[in-house]
Amino acid sequence: MKKYKSVKQNDLKDCGAACILTVLKQYKSDVSISRIRETIGTSNTGTNLLGIVKGLEEYNFEAKAIKADMEIFEDDSLPYPAIAHILKDGMLLHFVVIHKVYKDKILISDPAEGLKKISKEEFKEVWTKYIIFTVPTEQYIQIKDKKNSLGTFFKQTLKDKGLIAQIVVAATIITILGIIASFYFQILIDSIIPSGSIKTLALISLGVIIVHVFEVVFNFIKTYLLVIFGNRMSIRIMLSYYNHVLKLPYNFFSTRTSGEIISRFSDANKIINTLGSSILTMILDVNMVIVISLIMFF
Repeated sequence: MKKYKSVKQNDLKDCGAACILTVLKQYKSDVSISRIRETIGTSNTGTNLLGIVKGLEEYNFEAKAIKADMEIFEDDSLPYPAIAHILKDGMLLHFVVIHKVYKDKILISDPAEGLKKISKEEFKEVWTKYIIFTVPTEQYIQIKDKKNSLGTFFKQTLKDKGLIAQIVVAATIITILGIIASFYFQILIDSIIPSGSIKTLALISLGVIIVHVFEVVFNFIKTYLLVIFGNRMSIRIMLSYYNHVLKLPYNFFSTRTSGEIISRFSDANKIINTLGSSILTMILDVNMVIVISLIMFF
């Protein structure tokens, strides 16, 4: 089943767009669901059969919507994937992609659930008898939308190279101070206790206390710098998203609820917090391994 594609819907209205994207992916194209929604005219009530047919034609597919019965699946010459109209849960009009028809089962891609095999009897109970068969025309060419990747986010992170360098320096000093403090017990066990030198013990203990004080100070500095870094990243990414939203056409807002749009800001914050901390953790961990390895070697 790995060779069969399946695209999940973002919300209930996206099932038609997700089905078209599933078909496009099957033919090695990849565009955004938002772009397909605009193409097929998805409204607050979803997408109709005509919109899907017109949308497939926009991407240079020949599409034909027909009304049939289960006997049509006995024809082995029919082209797949095809898009079928069903009644999900007995009340919700929905679209699924039919990838392959077996003797007793049908392999479908449900935008709400993913790839799954169901019996022909199960399919018959939910199918509204409308189906869209589609094949690419001679004019069809693969389409690949440019998408933001982790590389793009990494570039945004590196805009604060100076701040990252300060964080790395603070983390390095903290690591070195921690290692220096650990030598206290080595000296205590190997030298001070056997010699019984109280003065040396007091002097070294005072030095360890001073080291811990500096460690606390640099920990505070590192935490403070991390907060500044996180705020800068949030402002940069959120302003970029806000500016993008302002440039979107009216149709984008008319087909989405205000809560759906606002939730994207919350999602963006979660991504910033997750990826930002991951990138910094990776940098700091690599730096710590190098510092500790060098100290252990020497």
